[in-house]
Amino acid sequence: MRAFKFILTFVLAYFVLDGFLFRFLLWRLPNESAWESFPLYNFEYRFRHLARREKAGEFRIIAAGSSIALYSILPEKLNELFAGEPGNRTNVLMLARQGLNVFELNAIFDRILETRPDVIILPLNMVDFRLERPIVLDLVKDLDTDHRGEALQSAESDLWQFPESQILDPGGYLLAARSPRDLGRGLFLEISAAYRYRSLFWDGPSQYLENRYSKGRSYENYAGIPVEGGNITHRGWVGSNFEITITETLRREGLDVQAPDSLFARPGENDMSGPILEIQPAEARPRRIELQRGWQNISLSEQSPGSKVRFRVSRSFYSDENDDRFALRFSRNAGRSEPISFPVSRELRREDERYRRMTDTEYPESFARRILKFSRPGMQYLQSLQTAKRIWALRHFDPDLPAARAFRQFQKKAADAGIPLVVIHSPENPLSREWYEKSVWYAEFIKYLSESPGAAAGQYSFYQWQDALPMQDFYDYHHLTYFGAQKFTDRLARILEKEFHAESAVKRRGGQ
Repeated sequence: MRAFKFILTFVLAYFVLDGFLFRFLLWRLPNESAWESFPLYNFEYRFRHLARREKAGEFRIIAAGSSIALYSILPEKLNELFAGEPGNRTNVLMLARQGLNVFELNAIFDRILETRPDVIILPLNMVDFRLERPIVLDLVKDLDTDHRGEALQSAESDLWQFPESQILDPGGYLLAARSPRDLGRGLFLEISAAYRYRSLFWDGPSQYLENRYSKGRSYENYAGIPVEGGNITHRGWVGSNFEITITETLRREGLDVQAPDSLFARPGENDMSGPILEIQPAEARPRRIELQRGWQNISLSEQSPGSKVRFRVSRSFYSDENDDRFALRFSRNAGRSEPISFPVSRELRREDERYRRMTDTEYPESFARRILKFSRPGMQYLQSLQTAKRIWALRHFDPDLPAARAFRQFQKKAADAGIPLVVIHSPENPLSREWYEKSVWYAEFIKYLSESPGAAAGQYSFYQWQDALPMQDFYDYHHLTYFGAQKFTDRLARILEKEFHAESAVKRRGGQ
């Protein structure tokens, strides 16, 4: 009996702590991650944030989807446009994550309802149907044989193997389990939040601690002060010429920069001195510093807050990955007195400006070096997308594929809930679109997206924007630059104003 009481006490204590730490406290801590960082953690954080916060009379538009949505829509710009209308309380909110496919989107529809949307916007592309998955491509040959059923079942099982699917919808994974192992995992995912969030629970707290107890020298996405003209990359790199506005933090603490080994002369070369950093204040004499390898602090104590200072580095190095020349890297929170916190807006970066300036001859050449050089490590995914587009272009569109069925189910759930759904076939880079846009598959895919069986009048809208933007508005195949997102957002604003202005006004007056 004593052993039984001990076990019972232990189990109860475990689940009490599990619920408090991983279902409550974890999502109440400040979220100081940069835009695009920690995709799954931020998605779950945003879900919970939206579900528990709503202003009375707010007309809530949820922009859902994958990185296609994340990189296409600027919610803060839409809200600024709507805020200019007297009494308008429309609020556009982002609920998107890198890699979120329509299969997962359908699985979490009930959770989306918890955010109380009045309208759902869904920008998507072929990539959101996960047709590039190796197992799917291997099964193509079986779709026209007696093994079709088995092939479709295998494709669906593959989608449930994504850790993200299991975290977002453990109940769905449990119901889809086809082995005792999957059944046990699904059950534990459902009852234990610690197990469910084991791969992401440290993301938020670690960033919080790093912002306070480290120098921000090891990071993925930059979150410091702007560099004039957006002249800093997502990863914090600047070129050999840049300009910043001095903040009190910079005056007091200086600017931490990294000078990589690539910036220094190699053994055997004549000039073994370090590169020179020239600091050019607007109202003082310039000074020169010989840079050392690695991280170092540049004193700016003589500069006044609010003044602008130009910097010039005597050397730069070529980045094969970016097809650009860089000189220095800033620390993560450079120049900020406090770290950024949720919600975070997207900012203009060096890549955006650079691609916009390219000609129709320069951009394809850069695209080939950056995106189509599949021999470079980490490029396998982009290669698989190219392969998939060319394979599917030789076939008819198959509405029985798991993600395609899931899309129909998502449409039906939205219609049954009475929530208008706006689906946008998002723009694609002309350089990758040409691989398959003239195929029968592509035409049938567009037709499939344009239909929504069972939706009442006014409940479903479809827009085909696949060829709406020039190549210079894309980072790669599908992801829009900041300027591309501005154009997309402006176009979306006109749609929302046209289709939902009346509904928004009704809700503001307290009607339903």
